[in-house]
Amino acid sequence: MGLSLIIFVLAQCQWLNTDYYGYRLLPGILFIFLMGAMQELSVDHKVLTQSLVVLWLLNALYLLWLWVWGTYIPNNREVSLGLLIAMPLLAVLNKKNLPGKNAKIGYRLDKNLGALSYGVFLYHFPIIWLLKLQLPVSAVTDIIIAIALTISCAAIGHWGIERPLWRRFR
Repeated sequence: MGLSLIIFVLAQCQWLNTDYYGYRLLPGILFIFLMGAMQELSVDHKVLTQSLVVLWLLNALYLLWLWVWGTYIPNNREVSLGLLIAMPLLAVLNKKNLPGKNAKIGYRLDKNLGALSYGVFLYHFPIIWLLKLQLPVSAVTDIIIAIALTISCAAIGHWGIERPLWRRFR
């Protein structure tokens, strides 16, 4: 996780290609997926929880800096804003002490969204390219269509290909 975070920071500082290593390629953003996985473990481990909170606060400060003083570099704000929103959302979904059915619903929702996350990461650019949309996409209908197709491809890939392969080879 540390190496991925270092690659990401180097991309954010423009020492590496920001688009590739801060947004598109796994070496620079693997830590984001791992932070999602750590959320579940952090429920029982105080040190992990504190680490995630520190990372979230650093990200919030970085996003504030980008918006107020930083020059716009494609994807820097977007990735930071996504982290700022996703981390607390995951923390809420992973709470085991939610009342009644809410705990089960939150847990299932978290697991299913987590299962789709890598597929969404893989498919969103090909979908945008196939639709011949220009980035940044601004038309609301284009955004809705791109999101719907991306989630559909991720779901088909996960439940139609990945899960059957997992069952077969485990």
